[in-house]
Amino acid sequence: MTFDGNDTIDVDRSKSPWPTSTEELNKLWAAKVKYDELNLKLAGKDWPEIQKILTKRYQFAIKRLTQSKSEDVFQLFMNAFAHEIDPHTNYLSPRNTEQFNTEMSLSLEGIGAVLQQTEDDYTQINSMVAGGPAAKSKSLKVGDRIVGVGQPGKPMVDVIGWRLDDVVELIKGPKGSKVRLEILPAGKGTKTRTITLTRERIRLEDRAVKMSVKTVDGKKVGVLDIPGFYVGLTDDVKVQLQKLEKQNVSSVIIDLRSNGGGALTEAVSLSGLFIPSGPVVQVRDNNGKIREDADTDGVVYYKGPLVVLVDRFSASASEIFAAAMQDYDRALIVGEPTFGKGTVQQYRSVNRIYDQMLRPEWPELGSVQYTIQKFYRINGGSTQRKGVTPDIIMPTGLESD
Repeated sequence: MTFDGNDTIDVDRSKSPWPTSTEELNKLWAAKVKYDELNLKLAGKDWPEIQKILTKRYQFAIKRLTQSKSEDVFQLFMNAFAHEIDPHTNYLSPRNTEQFNTEMSLSLEGIGAVLQQTEDDYTQINSMVAGGPAAKSKSLKVGDRIVGVGQPGKPMVDVIGWRLDDVVELIKGPKGSKVRLEILPAGKGTKTRTITLTRERIRLEDRAVKMSVKTVDGKKVGVLDIPGFYVGLTDDVKVQLQKLEKQNVSSVIIDLRSNGGGALTEAVSLSGLFIPSGPVVQVRDNNGKIREDADTDGVVYYKGPLVVLVDRFSASASEIFAAAMQDYDRALIVGEPTFGKGTVQQYRSVNRIYDQMLRPEWPELGSVQYTIQKFYRINGGSTQRKGVTPDIIMPTGLESD
């Protein structure tokens, strides 16, 4: 290809018209290939390397398309429709519904291994959960590849080339049940071996609140990194605050950066750990009825200096907590203005309750998250599209879109 002309390409085609013919489509692809080649050329790659990189990139994209299932396509179409009405209303396929429930409860039933897909189509062990069946067996190592999965009394299923989520689905199962894995150990020239593991309930500790202690100017500062408002967060924070108290920290920092939110109830109960009692958030439904969610236990679990870190990705429940701490003058809010999501969604299964009870053999239909309310700060202000403005603005160093 030559680059001495005046060719242009519209990288963001979200508002561009659809091609009306195969000829127009081929022209778009030619421009896309030329653009990709130019980027690699500017990065110092020579033609043989560029050819190899682009061939692998496009083959992978085609493979992903061929592995798409009807539920993937249905979810895509449903969300394209839903987002035209409300950006926070979503349809979740049965598999994504299960994943959502896992993220909210931070638990699943399986072998306790984090898997990834390699470029050569193997399912590889990336890490193992401490105390889980995979780690306790001492038969698996990071880098080992799972090439087959077998259920009790059934033949081994070859999973090379499978989608990662399909392999995970085979490996997961009820607590106490067994699963056989055909393992190809890491390295070249290794031979496969078969192991049997008993599934257990696994708690995803890597996604729970994390505590650390930093020394600043000779003083201990406790840091609580909260990645999401999962069910049980407040209880976990109580435990970590007790640990920090034993270490005699002079202050506590709660890091909500890149925390997209989660359970509204956890935002309210977490706020209650730092205030004696009182309203935390106001919620208004479509009929104009206002409900006040408050802390009523009268107990303060931490009374010392408090800082809350936020950025442009802190949203929803993160904004409820940060706003409450700011309105009570309980904490110093530091960082960037937050995302600005001031609505509440309800989660509901598409399956009818009596169908699930009377006809358990019927397939799962997924779930819907739809907006039902808008929340307001205790001072009456809304965070929708406004976010929470920090007391001290500090840029994160990340470029905005």
